[in-house]
Amino acid sequence: TRIEARARHIKISPCELLQKMSNPFQKLEIADLQKALSVSQDKGWHAFLNQCLGPDASAKALAQHPKQRKRYLKMLRKSAVSWWNPEYMWAGLPEAVAVITP
Repeated sequence: TRIEARARHIKISPCELLQKMSNPFQKLEIADLQKALSVSQDKGWHAFLNQCLGPDASAKALAQHPKQRKRYLKMLRKSAVSWWNPEYMWAGLPEAVAVITP
């Protein structure tokens, strides 16, 4: 699995970055769509999951289902992958910054 992000130039040093920036990975949630299929047999839920395939598709799919948004988010969270650990990812930042800092 590969996750990429683009960041704007923020004009602070790498040391300041470590002190001031909060963990952006905290907001990222990853669900196993195959596991999610077993959460419910509801046809609307399965149609929603089909809409989630592709880049940025889940946000668009949730927007198309405003009445079910809370319920669908809860169901997606039940299908979260076990390997996603944003705290672990963020803990590696100081070492990564040390490697790339001139």
